Amino acid sequence: MPQENIAKMEQRLNALKKDSQALTNANVYDQLLQIIHKPGWTTVAESLFLENTLDLISAQMQSLTRAQQGLLEAANAVGTQQAAATTTNR
Repeated sequence: MPQENIAKMEQRLNALKKDSQALTNANVYDQLLQIIHKPGWTTVAESLFLENTLDLISAQMQSLTRAQQGLLEAANAVGTQQAAATTTNR
């Protein structure tokens, strides 16, 4: 792979790393935990909206985790398969 492609990939990986760190370092959930304990903070309908949004966020996080694992497994497999093919062809 050309060095410039590797450099672009490295930039994208570093950007994703930074984005994921910002997501996990956010104190949004701590703030929400404080808000939901306030008396009368919401109606039943608004509560349902919040629950559905939390379900969506959770599903997206699980999907991202699976995507990251799949990417890592695929990247590791490429090098392993190429090395095995080279050894087999000798």
